[in-house]
Amino acid sequence: MDLFYQHYKDCESLYYEKLNNEFFIRFEHIDEILKDASDERFISEMEPWIDKLKYYGKAGTFALTLLQKRCKNEEISNSELNSLNGMIQYLKENKYRITAEIMNDFLSWVYQILQNK
Repeated sequence: MDLFYQHYKDCESLYYEKLNNEFFIRFEHIDEILKDASDERFISEMEPWIDKLKYYGKAGTFALTLLQKRCKNEEISNSELNSLNGMIQYLKENKYRITAEIMNDFLSWVYQILQNK
């Protein structure tokens, strides 16, 4: 992620794809680790964390898409900004802790960049 921070202004940087593939897409499909689990108690205990991690994946992919649009000087609508902000707020209010602060910090960082036209 540190390399992405250094190279995000290069709109065609492979770091966009790399970050998305290594973090966010994996997060979105994290529930696959439970597909062969047979212990219902285990599954029900893990689901809130799995769901939050999946949502981090969705929010991260969306944030990267918006950041790349900004990088290419494409317009970002207020609706898109509001959607990202809503995702950030939802994740902050969700009581399950799964990624320390790295994901919240990343999403907030993107949001700040997008607000500063």
